[in-house]
Amino acid sequence: MADADVVELEHSIGYTGRHKGTVCPHPQQQNTLVHDIGSLIVIADKTDPHKQEFLRGHTENITTLVVSPSGALIGSGQLGSRSSKDSEAPVIVWDFEQRKPVYQLVGSGLGVYIFSDILITIFI
Repeated sequence: MADADVVELEHSIGYTGRHKGTVCPHPQQQNTLVHDIGSLIVIADKTDPHKQEFLRGHTENITTLVVSPSGALIGSGQLGSRSSKDSEAPVIVWDFEQRKPVYQLVGSGLGVYIFSDILITIFI
């Protein structure tokens, strides 16, 4: 597919609320909200509904989402993937400022339970 054929998501509306704890206010930026829509992480500006950024890395619905106390990192997890024969359930740690993953842990975990800038505890 040529670059001209790529469709880029610009704005989205929606939230299922199916999994508790998948809406997080940013602890250092009062107008920033981090939440999921399906397998996407949305970084939204509460003062401008059209100002959104999307983090892509999951293959199934996000079930756990946390922001570190400093706001520097985001942790996200999903249930087992239907597209993987091993039902992999990645936990991804994102750099908030760079909007890029810095770590990816793959296993059959249930999600991120405790999160800080240096500690992630995953129950398997």
